[in-house]
Amino acid sequence: MKQPVTSILIFVITFATSCNFNKKQIDVSGADEWQSIYITDDNRVVTGIQNNNDSSIVKVYHRGSIFTTRPNKIIIDTLKTWFSRSEKDSLAYLAKSIILNPVKTKSFCTEFVGTVKIEISYGQFKQSGGYTSVCDWPSLSNQTKQLNNILQRKMKKLKKEE
Repeated sequence: MKQPVTSILIFVITFATSCNFNKKQIDVSGADEWQSIYITDDNRVVTGIQNNNDSSIVKVYHRGSIFTTRPNKIIIDTLKTWFSRSEKDSLAYLAKSIILNPVKTKSFCTEFVGTVKIEISYGQFKQSGGYTSVCDWPSLSNQTKQLNNILQRKMKKLKKEE
């Protein structure tokens, strides 16, 4: 009777110690290789983040709406902003993940709703990806939601500084 109990106990101990219970670590080792990231959303906001210096900008293009007459000149608000090293690394990781792992959507909207374009420059080459007509691009995946949260947090700070 002792033999099956010890065999089961040895099996349980072996199984428990062989499993990896560590949390998954995100590898951002290549995050400092990029030079710039440009994110353009459906609200005509272009966010440009530079990796090697603090010259990050947010440009807002005011073109009017479909209910107003088209302005003779597009008004552009250019705001300077600062991203911390951790924010830059997070944005680089999220942008690359969104580009390399596109999400198939089940919804479809008109071409005016739900657009985002992401471009990462590495100097001699660029990676880019985007979504159009997806209704609400921040809700596509966990990565798009996190990316949008970082950008919205920065926009709230910019509006308070104005």
